[in-house]
Amino acid sequence: MKKKSLLILDADPHYAQIFASRFETAGWKAFVEQMPESILKKIEREHPNVLIANLDDSERVLEILASLRLSEETNTMLQIGLTLKGGRMLMKKAQEQS
Repeated sequence: MKKKSLLILDADPHYAQIFASRFETAGWKAFVEQMPESILKKIEREHPNVLIANLDDSERVLEILASLRLSEETNTMLQIGLTLKGGRMLMKKAQEQS
């Protein structure tokens, strides 16, 4: 059986690797990327089931998430956005971009 896979986008690789290690312990294949632009190549190569993205890093992350929801190849990928700023307004903006 193929392992479920997870891609974590966060500018802080130490913090993201802590979460990745926990998922790997639970049997997942986990990847960590620091730059929003690099996740597109990783998604194309690895086809992760889940993307966890820190939305605080850049406005570009919202654009990428919206484009992933519109693509037939990636629209079934579960996307989880985390943020410390903006709260509901930022999440609403992320949803409206698609």
